[in-house]
Amino acid sequence: MRNAKGGRRRKAPPNTEWHGDILYGRKRIKGKLKRWSLRTGDVEIGRERVKEDIARLMAQTYYGDDRVLWTDAVASWAETHITHEVGASTATRYAVSLRQMEPWLIEKYVDEVDKELVKNIVLGRRAAGVTTATIRRDLSAGSSVMEFLETDENPFLARLKRLKERRDPIVLPELEHVQRIVQRASGRIPALTEAAVKTGCRQAELVTALRSRLDHPRRQLTVVGKGNKLRVIDVDYEGAYELLRAIPAKLGCRWLFWHGQGDPYRNLSSNFAALVRAEFVRAYDAFHGTDAKTRPNVDELLEQEGGPDWPDIGFRTFTFHDLRHLHAVRWLKSGRSIYDLKERLGHASIKTTEIYLKFLTPEEARIAKFGLRPAEIDTKAVTA
Repeated sequence: MRNAKGGRRRKAPPNTEWHGDILYGRKRIKGKLKRWSLRTGDVEIGRERVKEDIARLMAQTYYGDDRVLWTDAVASWAETHITHEVGASTATRYAVSLRQMEPWLIEKYVDEVDKELVKNIVLGRRAAGVTTATIRRDLSAGSSVMEFLETDENPFLARLKRLKERRDPIVLPELEHVQRIVQRASGRIPALTEAAVKTGCRQAELVTALRSRLDHPRRQLTVVGKGNKLRVIDVDYEGAYELLRAIPAKLGCRWLFWHGQGDPYRNLSSNFAALVRAEFVRAYDAFHGTDAKTRPNVDELLEQEGGPDWPDIGFRTFTFHDLRHLHAVRWLKSGRSIYDLKERLGHASIKTTEIYLKFLTPEEARIAKFGLRPAEIDTKAVTA
């Protein structure tokens, strides 16, 4: 498109359009399309003016003279809304996410929270080394606040739809390494670690497990999974029932895995991570002959772990959640059904469970999916 002087005209910035040689703002607010002159034909000036004008129009439309600070909106959301919409654990996770985003939002008005600001939040969180999964949780928390405010636009949701979660590759822990943690740990952490390997339960499901929900005659454990959904686990597998039965009870304590005066574990992730970190340091020192004075920075070493130049020091770090992956692969390699595993792990879709098939041989995968060995498959085909 050309201007009045015959030259090629630049593309109009977002939320603007050309009227002759003058840029006009264009924005739908509360269902009404508004157009106004930006009083310029300069693209860069128009880009800045339309942002300022939209912010002013949004503020006038939604708040009049009473603009709402983001922090006040979050306080109202927390007091009157979120606890009635989601479970306690999700509400806590949202609160953590909102605190993590405070540096970008603390002094902002709600009408100033736009796509550009949310983009900067994502970039900042990535620069801090945060995973895509965590960033998605952060955006979900911000989106929940926006939905509570019933704004026309939800920049958190718009960014969330564009942000695809890329799963980090699963690296299975070695049983020998798991046993080293079990031997070093104290309290009920050894039992919790072994229970994760033997049942595939999530950390939260184990630390909130009730002693009353261990069914001794049937050898089953009922746990509370995601979304507060009850799930029954068969613990007659790899000695899981014997492990759970052997945990001593404490008078007046309802928790299966208790510590101290009968309290549930609240900091298992950090305690477990500290145990793994300490074992990593011991293995590194033993391999390289270093000590606290001569050893490089541990955080830097952990970043290098698994790289092309990283030697086998005799120990590889892992998380508590990795024990769930180990259970899943061991279950399938033992010839059991992937569909039973889906229910056992509490997956909503079989597609999620199928991520473990890559750890199996073709024959093991056939058995997991169809329950048949190659010879049996051929026989079925002939008799059919």
